[in-house]
Amino acid sequence: MADDLNYGYKGADVPQSFGNNKGVFDPSDINNLVKDDKWTNYGQLELIETKVITGDPSSVSLDDLGTGYNVHFITFTNMHTDDNRDQNLRVKVGGVTQTSSSYGRAFRVSNSAGGYDDKDATLDRLRILAEVGNATGECWTGSLYMYNALDSSKYTFFTTNNVFISFHPYFSSSFGSGSYNVSNVLSGLEFYPSSSVQRSGTISLYGIKEYS
Repeated sequence: MADDLNYGYKGADVPQSFGNNKGVFDPSDINNLVKDDKWTNYGQLELIETKVITGDPSSVSLDDLGTGYNVHFITFTNMHTDDNRDQNLRVKVGGVTQTSSSYGRAFRVSNSAGGYDDKDATLDRLRILAEVGNATGECWTGSLYMYNALDSSKYTFFTTNNVFISFHPYFSSSFGSGSYNVSNVLSGLEFYPSSSVQRSGTISLYGIKEYS
C-alpha cells in the first residue's frame, strides 16, 4: 500500500469499525484492526474467563457473561469428580443461583454397551451428563453452547457434546439439549457434580461475536 493512501483512499481518513470496514487491506492493516477490535470477523470466539479447578470445590461459578453476546461457548477439559456422578448446571440471575423446577433436558448417551436416552421436562437443574468414572484415566471432556442468556425476552437454551469414560467402565459419548424456561437476563452459571465435589479440570467461557 502506498504511503499516501489510507486503505486505498488517497488523501482520506476512512473510519473503520466492526461491521463497517471499507477499503483495500494488506495483512498488517488487518492485524492492526483486529488488535483495535475494528475488523469484521463474524463468529469469532472471544475469551471471557477460564477457571482451573483446584482445592475440591463443591461448585464452580462463572459470574461474568460479558455484554452483547447472543451465543456463548463453554469448553470442559479433563474434568474429574468422584465415581458414578452426574455433572449439573444451574443458571444465575442477579447473582443468585436458580433452583426452581424451571429446567428441561434431553440427551443421548452412546457407549460400548449400546447406550440410552435421558430426558425430563421439569427439573431444578440441567444435567449435562451422567455416570462418569474416577479410576485412572477416567474423566470427561466436552463443550456447551448457550443461547439468549443476555436476552430478557427469551428462554435460555443449551446444546452439549461430551466424551467420557463411565464408571462401568464404558467408552461413551453424549449429545443433547436443555433449557432454562424463564425469560430473564442471566448473570452467571454454576457447575456442580451430584453428591460430590469438582476434583479437577478446566472450564473456559467464550462469547461468540456477531453483528446485530
